[in-house]
Amino acid sequence: MREKHPNAYMPWTDEDDDALQEAFENGTSQKALVKQFGRQPGSIHMRLVKLGLIEAEE
Repeated sequence: MREKHPNAYMPWTDEDDDALQEAFENGTSQKALVKQFGRQPGSIHMRLVKLGLIEAEE
Protein backbone atom coordinates (compact mmCIF):
# COMPACT_ATOMS: atom_id res chain seq x y z
CA MET A 1 0.00 0.00 0.00
CA ARG A 2 2.79 2.42 0.86
CA GLU A 3 4.31 2.01 -2.60
CA LYS A 4 1.26 3.68 -4.10
CA HIS A 5 0.34 5.89 -1.10
CA PRO A 6 3.51 6.62 0.92
CA ASN A 7 1.68 8.29 3.81
CA ALA A 8 -1.07 5.71 4.15
CA TYR A 9 -1.92 4.98 7.80
CA MET A 10 0.34 7.77 9.05
CA PRO A 11 -1.19 10.24 11.53
CA TRP A 12 -2.33 13.61 10.23
CA THR A 13 -0.48 16.63 11.62
CA ASP A 14 -1.93 20.08 12.16
CA GLU A 15 0.26 21.24 9.27
CA ASP A 16 -1.21 18.52 7.03
CA ASP A 17 -4.72 19.62 7.97
CA ASP A 18 -3.91 23.26 7.22
CA ALA A 19 -2.34 22.38 3.86
CA LEU A 20 -5.24 20.10 2.95
CA GLN A 21 -7.80 22.76 3.78
CA GLU A 22 -5.94 25.43 1.85
CA ALA A 23 -5.49 23.24 -1.22
CA PHE A 24 -9.12 22.13 -1.18
CA GLU A 25 -10.40 25.69 -0.76
CA ASN A 26 -8.20 26.74 -3.69
CA GLY A 27 -9.99 24.23 -5.92
CA THR A 28 -7.60 21.28 -5.89
CA SER A 29 -9.50 18.12 -6.80
CA GLN A 30 -9.65 15.19 -4.41
CA LYS A 31 -7.77 13.11 -6.99
CA ALA A 32 -4.94 15.65 -7.01
CA LEU A 33 -4.97 15.77 -3.20
CA VAL A 34 -4.44 11.99 -3.12
CA LYS A 35 -1.21 12.45 -5.07
CA GLN A 36 -0.14 15.59 -3.21
CA PHE A 37 -0.53 14.05 0.24
CA GLY A 38 0.38 10.45 -0.67
CA ARG A 39 -2.78 9.08 0.96
CA GLN A 40 -5.65 6.87 -0.08
CA PRO A 41 -8.77 8.46 -1.63
CA GLY A 42 -10.91 7.40 1.34
CA SER A 43 -8.47 9.01 3.75
CA ILE A 44 -8.62 12.33 1.91
CA HIS A 45 -12.41 12.17 1.77
CA MET A 46 -12.80 11.39 5.46
CA ARG A 47 -10.36 14.11 6.45
CA LEU A 48 -12.29 16.67 4.41
CA VAL A 49 -15.44 15.55 6.24
CA LYS A 50 -13.69 15.82 9.61
CA LEU A 51 -12.51 19.34 8.79
CA GLY A 52 -16.09 20.28 7.85
CA LEU A 53 -15.21 21.02 4.25
CA ILE A 54 -17.62 18.49 2.72
CA GLU A 55 -20.66 16.56 3.88
CA ALA A 56 -20.39 12.91 4.88
CA GLU A 57 -21.99 10.47 2.46
CA GLU A 58 -24.70 8.30 3.93
